[in-house]
Amino acid sequence: MHQLTHTLLSATVLHKTITGVPTSPELVNRLKVWGAGIFRLVVIGEINKGKSSFINALLNTPNLVPVADTVATSTVFKIHYAEQQSYRVHFLKYLNRPAIDIAADELAAYGTESGNPGNEKEVDFIEVTHPSPMLKAGLVVIDTPGLGGIIQSHQRITWQYVPNADAAVFVTDGNAPLGYADLEYLRSVRNITPHIFFVQTKSSASAPDAIEKRADNNKNIIAEDWGIPREDIRYFTADSTLYFMGSGKNKALYQKASGYPLILEYFQNTLLPDQHILLAERAVQSISPLIREITQNLQSRKDNLAADTEEKRTVLMEELCRVETALQEWHSYKQSDLCQKLNSRIRKIHQNCIDMCNELRPNDSLHQSFDDTINACNSCKALTTALSQINEQIAITLSEKITAISRKAHSGIRAALCELAEATELSDADLDINEPDTRIIGQGRAYNTAIQRSINYFQQNNNSFHMMRSVLFGAGAGASIGSLVGGALGSVIPIIGNIAGHYVGMTLASVWCGKKMLSVTQESVLSRYRAQAIQAISQACMLMHTDLTQNISRMFGDFGESFNSAITKALRQRNTTLTAQRNELIALKRNDAKQHHTLQEKLRQDETALQTILNNIQTWWDTKQRT
Repeated sequence: MHQLTHTLLSATVLHKTITGVPTSPELVNRLKVWGAGIFRLVVIGEINKGKSSFINALLNTPNLVPVADTVATSTVFKIHYAEQQSYRVHFLKYLNRPAIDIAADELAAYGTESGNPGNEKEVDFIEVTHPSPMLKAGLVVIDTPGLGGIIQSHQRITWQYVPNADAAVFVTDGNAPLGYADLEYLRSVRNITPHIFFVQTKSSASAPDAIEKRADNNKNIIAEDWGIPREDIRYFTADSTLYFMGSGKNKALYQKASGYPLILEYFQNTLLPDQHILLAERAVQSISPLIREITQNLQSRKDNLAADTEEKRTVLMEELCRVETALQEWHSYKQSDLCQKLNSRIRKIHQNCIDMCNELRPNDSLHQSFDDTINACNSCKALTTALSQINEQIAITLSEKITAISRKAHSGIRAALCELAEATELSDADLDINEPDTRIIGQGRAYNTAIQRSINYFQQNNNSFHMMRSVLFGAGAGASIGSLVGGALGSVIPIIGNIAGHYVGMTLASVWCGKKMLSVTQESVLSRYRAQAIQAISQACMLMHTDLTQNISRMFGDFGESFNSAITKALRQRNTTLTAQRNELIALKRNDAKQHHTLQEKLRQDETALQTILNNIQTWWDTKQRT
């Protein structure tokens, strides 16, 4: 790697010499890190999925980094090789505070949410050294706080380190399948490194067939989203609790059952042996844009110098005229027209996404269908069941709507970026713009709170007490009426008529009035519950529609600034390219034979330097493939 890094660094020097543009310090630093053989494996996943436990089992050391059943890790742990295990706390750079060594029992005070809530101690990261043979070749394992969850700073800290990952482990568990947010995270990580493998933890918490079913389901989701065969996905199931259980012969059985031997075999036979190859791929990939610019520059110079005959110089003058005309048109109207057209397209995409939300508005088609379902219920039990089904249907509809809007935004913006690239003759890499973060669309309030509250209320208050009270009131009224009727009958037929009239009249009137009162009460309660359910559904639809439209506007607002910056950069670069072409053609026109010869000699030197770099890179690859 040292030899390859030296070659790639020489390419950055050649690029600066030829183009006059200095290489970014970040790229130079990354090349030096890769040259040192440092391979960064970033462990990511949602909070409380077992990331820290996975690392402890991977390095065969319980409690190497802290674990807990609730949110534990609040900062980043960087674990690398040393002969002795140790811990050192590094603070945020602006503090200019020296790092301090701590004992293992002090980890919680600096690296967990309970000991360092909200990172109030302003820790940058905690350096962990460990004598694991797995780390000796330059592997650095980075334990992150996690994605998702209620603590937003954890997600921000995680994404500070993901862009530097050479490979990533995505940790999940068997409690739920991979969701939309997980796939969004994975797409972003895959843009950084294609070397991602998956570990499904806590396998002992469920039956083996359930674990296998969840793993198969997750692999299907990943394969469909990435467009690759299932067989190409590195997916493991493991349990760190089992790994550390038992002793003696039993320990080996527990370790085998934990699933970690397969993970260790993958590390020892695949990941670590290919470590330098993976680093080289990233290093060469990072330098490719510079090589392409050098090649284009040399080819342009070569074509211009080739115009050494009168005929070629005539062509040269025509080309100069064309470039000057293009530059004049670019300044006069094409530049502003393109800018207005692209911004208009983005606004239209924004409005289309907003329009797609309108189905969720109160009183729109979705809401009306739910109201019709509620009004069709003829009992409190049927109403509760229907409301529960509507609650589930709203969640499904919202998920489908978010996915459709995200795809709409992605496809529309990708088309706009392609148009910008085509108009400015730039590649996607040259534009250097991140597409909008569609994860923002899925953020929002608990839309179903009102519906769930109504369901709970119906279940708690749909009892027989109120019904019985109504029956008794009706029966009492009926008994009074029956007594009066019986008294009247007794005045006609003494004694027997009086007794029979009172009792028979009371009984019949009580039953009739009680039944009538029960029917009236049930209808009143059902009507009141229907109104409450319709109000809850209306509130849920309003919250969904409001959150979606606001989040879409926020997403496009965040993206707008970077898009306008990309437009400005692309326009400036197109202008620079045309100006450079014109200046080079003018300079070439004025060159005499001696200057022409000097330029040719300099071109040959630069071409030789580039070819030497390309040959050295190829030689390195050939050597690695043979070994």
